Amino acid sequence: MDQDEELFLAELDYFPMLLKAIDEQAYLKRKIDILIESICVLLYDNTFQSEEYTDEENEQRQRIAEEVRPELIKRKDKIIKAEGYIRDYVKEFVFPQIGIASNTRY
Repeated sequence: MDQDEELFLAELDYFPMLLKAIDEQAYLKRKIDILIESICVLLYDNTFQSEEYTDEENEQRQRIAEEVRPELIKRKDKIIKAEGYIRDYVKEFVFPQIGIASNTRY
């Protein structure tokens, strides 16, 4: 479904391609917003350690978060412009990590 595009794209395998498309503004603004949200979801999904994962899996998730976070920080201006399209639960955990104060009440 269109409403879940960002969830399907939120994979490390797509990460370089997503960054390139965002930086080159290769698509319409709404599609770029979806790509931005998908990277935010990728960070969200890999941010916190969970007991449902093994120690190895949590370490891998932490490495992914450490790779994604600086790339989002570099693109804060674009993320701020796309804020209205990013789900509140994602903003609640991702924005503080990348130094963005959200105007949305969680």
